[in-house]
Amino acid sequence: MTKKNIFIFITLFLILISKSVSFENKILFKVDNEIITTVDVLNESKYIKVMNKGLQNINEEDLWKISINSIKNEKIRKVELLKHVDEIKVQDENIIMIMETIYKRLGFKKLDEFKEHLKANDVDYNFLKKKVEIESLWNELIYAKYFDKVFINKENLLKKIKEDNNEIIKSFLLSEIVFEIDENLTLEEKYDLIDNEIKKSGFKSAAFSFSISNSSKSGGDIGWVNEDKINQKLKNQVLKLDIGQYTKPIIIPGGAMILKLEDIKNIKNKVNINSKLNEMIKYSTNEQLNQFSNIYFNKVKKNIQINEL
Repeated sequence: MTKKNIFIFITLFLILISKSVSFENKILFKVDNEIITTVDVLNESKYIKVMNKGLQNINEEDLWKISINSIKNEKIRKVELLKHVDEIKVQDENIIMIMETIYKRLGFKKLDEFKEHLKANDVDYNFLKKKVEIESLWNELIYAKYFDKVFINKENLLKKIKEDNNEIIKSFLLSEIVFEIDENLTLEEKYDLIDNEIKKSGFKSAAFSFSISNSSKSGGDIGWVNEDKINQKLKNQVLKLDIGQYTKPIIIPGGAMILKLEDIKNIKNKVNINSKLNEMIKYSTNEQLNQFSNIYFNKVKKNIQINEL
């Protein structure tokens, strides 16, 4: 994108935000047969801010870039999904369950409260629902394609449970940026780009701009992870961090990962072996499926035509 086009787009964005004048809705990009317009970017920017309290003070230029990148990734998934399903639609009962997870994570007790919050910030509930449907169907696609490739070594997990039998264990509040390694950039060069964005605009902003993980929609937020669940390679890196610090790139299947330690606390260790084993199996399964998702997304992205108009 030329500097002139960036200036035009940002100017349009400022006009839209101020609502001071009418505007012409323009097509900015085409992702295969899916288009991205100025209105799409505006709606995405509102959605990103309302779903991420840490981005309330982000400047408009960075928000514009983040919004474009977010929509592109979503369109790529949508294009691929439509090769496997007739329409992007999820049963209402499943939508309700997913929405409950979303609004409770944001601190709301009821769906009606969350809808009022969206309305107050000019975000259409149906706009969010469409996003949830795309993400849900993408996860179903990954599950169908790769679940039989997930490998769980129960003996190793049981051994780990018996070894890590301390009464008190650590729990880490983590954020991540999962990125592909470009053909034209070395790992160090790609990391420098991301590191500069983190220092300029913060970790959440960099996650929106660079991360290909589903967690990018929440600024890279993973949530609390107990030390007995995280794999040893990642645990060793996290233990080196002070709160607020982040790792150098860690090579994972499908790319590389940067982990940030947001907080840490001590918790009581569960002593029920079967319960803990089930938790660890679930965590390891999700971890592997997320890695397969990143690998598949990178593969799909390489075969998608993205044109600037």
